[in-house]
Amino acid sequence: MEWKETDRPSPFYWLGTSMFDLIIQTENLVVRTFRLSDAPRVRELAGKYEIAHMVGSIPHPYPSGMAEQWIGRHDERRREGKGYPFAIVHQGQLIGSVGLETDGGQYLELGYWLGTEYWRRGYMSEAAKAVLQFAFGWLSKPGIQARVIVDNAGSKRILEKLGFLFAGHQETVFHNVRQRDVEIVHYVLTRDAWTAHRI
Repeated sequence: MEWKETDRPSPFYWLGTSMFDLIIQTENLVVRTFRLSDAPRVRELAGKYEIAHMVGSIPHPYPSGMAEQWIGRHDERRREGKGYPFAIVHQGQLIGSVGLETDGGQYLELGYWLGTEYWRRGYMSEAAKAVLQFAFGWLSKPGIQARVIVDNAGSKRILEKLGFLFAGHQETVFHNVRQRDVEIVHYVLTRDAWTAHRI
């Protein structure tokens, strides 16, 4: 199967044989499903303290074998409609991850991390934009939510650039790497807001 987005002008096009082997080509990136061979690179990038400091779900030090186990669960999560993780690739090199997860509600949750040497180049905004179009276009979701640590200014800028709005509430959770409680800020992007933001 080949599917290309043609309903509105966009720099993005989509190619894939199925939901389990999806490739999204953007102007500068390839956003694709993970392969087991990506595990060493995932461990190399996500194992840096700067990543774990800002992403509560990533431990530090990064355990051996964790990347293989994480990638090994992806197909099952896609089949169950619970998760859609994607590798971000630039010039043939894996540079980060962006994905969608659900706890059973209508809204999926956007999550991401990017190798530190690729920060501040616009790559995450570009990759996340493609994945949001996947969520609203292919999956027909009514909205996407995101949660970030309150002091993660870079991540908040990305969400605001994509059209997310502050949801008006916070929570406090214990951060294993920081070894203290941190405040979490919630953002939401509805389908209508996404459409308006793209016009």
